[in-house]
Amino acid sequence: MHAAIARGETPEGVRPEFVRSSTRLVLEFLGDIAGTYNAEHPNDAATYGDLLDIIATVQASLRTNSET
Repeated sequence: MHAAIARGETPEGVRPEFVRSSTRLVLEFLGDIAGTYNAEHPNDAATYGDLLDIIATVQASLRTNSET
């Protein structure tokens, strides 16, 4: 999938559709997380960088857990 995406192609099939639909769910969840944070901290706001930090932390956790 990575190679096809890098070539500008849209991969087809069950697994790519699973990835796309899961991505939409994760993005919606990140939006919810940011909205909750913003509501609880009116003098501060979640940023794009914060969301990238969340994703990077999750990615690192997945890598760590997959190595055990």
